[in-house]
Amino acid sequence: MRQTVIVRGLTGNGSAGQPSMELPIGWEYYKLMLINNAGNGGSAISTLTEFQVNVNGENVMPLDGIDIDEINKFDGLGAYATNGILEIDFENQKFIDGVPRMATTINTGVPAPVDPARPNASRPIISSFNVTWTQSGTDSWTFKAIVGDPDPVGPGAIKRFQKF
Repeated sequence: MRQTVIVRGLTGNGSAGQPSMELPIGWEYYKLMLINNAGNGGSAISTLTEFQVNVNGENVMPLDGIDIDEINKFDGLGAYATNGILEIDFENQKFIDGVPRMATTINTGVPAPVDPARPNASRPIISSFNVTWTQSGTDSWTFKAIVGDPDPVGPGAIKRFQKF
């Protein structure tokens, strides 16, 4: 069952620089939400750059605030300028069927399934998950995540976006 949780421990909150959040292991993450405590009166989206969504140390979403906001608008969500909320969505919202839509969620803490062709191969686990970005303003954030119980099928983390 999905639930929305407030994730505490955002370092660098309320100051210019590079805030970061280490996310708890053991959930399946569907979406992260950065809620500007000033609402739509916070800094412009262009002040949020160099997002890194790091799964086991690899940046799987190297985007900036403008890129994420454009993806949100494409998915039918409100623009950051109107609501002060930036959503990092790991699901592919345009799929009607739930299986491909949820194929790119971040499922932490569960070993990958055994491959029958290679039963003795190592089984990777998502054991670290963090988000960091650069902000030139002094915005203060509330950090929420939409999570569910981990899926026993195994971890999922697909590098979805690349900037060239």
